[in-house]
Amino acid sequence: MLSSYILGSVALAFVALAIRASYTWTWRPAFPKNAPRLVSENNVLFGAWQFWTDRWSFFSQSMAHSSTGNFSFYAGRNRVVGLSGDDARKWFVESKELHLNQGYSLMLGPSDDEIEDGQSIERFLTTRIANLLRGENIIRTLPVLIQHTRKNLEEFGRQQWNKETLFDVVYRWVFISTAQIVAPHDIINDPKLLRQMIDFFSSFEQNVSPTFLLFPKLPTWTAIRRFGSSFATFLRIKKIVDNRKKTGPIYGDALDFMIEQGDSEMNQIRMVFALLIAGLFNSGYNAAWLVTEFFLNPDWLKKVRQEVADAVDKAVPDKSIPFLDRLSQLKFKDWEDGFPTIDICLKEVIRIRTAGCLMRKNITGHDLVIGTETIPNDTHVMYHIKDIHFDPEIYPNPGKWDPSRFEEAKGEDKKKEHAYIGWGAGRHPCAGIRYAKLENYVLLAFFVSMFDFEVCYADGSPLKESPPTPPADLTMRAPSPPLYMKVRPREKPGSV
Repeated sequence: MLSSYILGSVALAFVALAIRASYTWTWRPAFPKNAPRLVSENNVLFGAWQFWTDRWSFFSQSMAHSSTGNFSFYAGRNRVVGLSGDDARKWFVESKELHLNQGYSLMLGPSDDEIEDGQSIERFLTTRIANLLRGENIIRTLPVLIQHTRKNLEEFGRQQWNKETLFDVVYRWVFISTAQIVAPHDIINDPKLLRQMIDFFSSFEQNVSPTFLLFPKLPTWTAIRRFGSSFATFLRIKKIVDNRKKTGPIYGDALDFMIEQGDSEMNQIRMVFALLIAGLFNSGYNAAWLVTEFFLNPDWLKKVRQEVADAVDKAVPDKSIPFLDRLSQLKFKDWEDGFPTIDICLKEVIRIRTAGCLMRKNITGHDLVIGTETIPNDTHVMYHIKDIHFDPEIYPNPGKWDPSRFEEAKGEDKKKEHAYIGWGAGRHPCAGIRYAKLENYVLLAFFVSMFDFEVCYADGSPLKESPPTPPADLTMRAPSPPLYMKVRPREKPGSV
């Protein structure tokens, strides 16, 4: 009798817990009546499931079913408003009332908005990035960037056929160049540690799932794996920070700078994580796609090679010096001003291959009004980049890679305000744009000068047409099946 009573009590307790958990996980705040039209898809746990699996299709269908082009939906328990159109885009990128860091918390996982001194993370990161990427710091770093880029490419060229995928190889090159200016040089100077860091950051964004983002405290395999690898990397970086405290400034690198600024240990580690992830997944992703497009578009490859040769002849005209040595002598201004063709090629890769959403959040404490519609407080706001970057009225045949769109004669990106938002826009332009462009210019100039190359599949068969961009539903992904690269050192580096 007693055992039956105990079992019944335990069962009742479990039922009560299950009911409470179900309520906690499924309760959602309602949208006000004048919010944008609510989409019909509404999974009890995940909300609009297509948002997680095929985001652009979800956005384009939802826009089409709304009279204003704006719409409301749930992502888990989170209220989200999707925006579209010229007026909404302008309001979105210029609004002082939408919060950037809290907006991306939906996709990056929860984070505290304030750091130890009460300063917002957004302001701290923006300030430190601006300081680290000042012109004098970039100029100081340039010789080392060139040295490492050339060394990495020369080592790669000796292999000719590499078992790593194209994206993995380029990610490694870009990681090293990014680390030059934003990370402790202890990482770069230790090959084993460098490999561990590259492996971690390369896999970081793959350890993401809708379940992890919506239920971060749930001990799923994704959450456990992400926590384990993040904690191990945290300890490695913490060890470097602790050692630097004891030794004092050594390299004049980013860590020395943050120590001199009085930043706490945790903020130093935050900064290293944030900048390495941003640099790797943006610059690395773009550079890998550029290599792919150059292989498929030999006319543009020839233009780029001619541009590199012209820049070298102008800056270092002494042709008795080997071409790669002359290229290595280019000054910062030569790099910034001398590669407009690479610049528009990079710009077009960003336009056509960036397939995600810009995100903000209304945390003003009151509702916001856009047109005749309301965005309630505590609501995420999203604008899908393809809404403008794939608008055929702005960019005819938008799926085609065509850098000439940005040449002065066409100026397709000048047809509307904020018609190109690949480098940020409005109140949030990309803080690292100068260095991001520089590391791409340096890498691509050396790469096309040093090698003839072929992008291929694992069996060695050459790529015939540009692969579709993998949907950026959770993270940016390399194409599948994976791409590889064959290279052959050019007999005359720098020839066109």
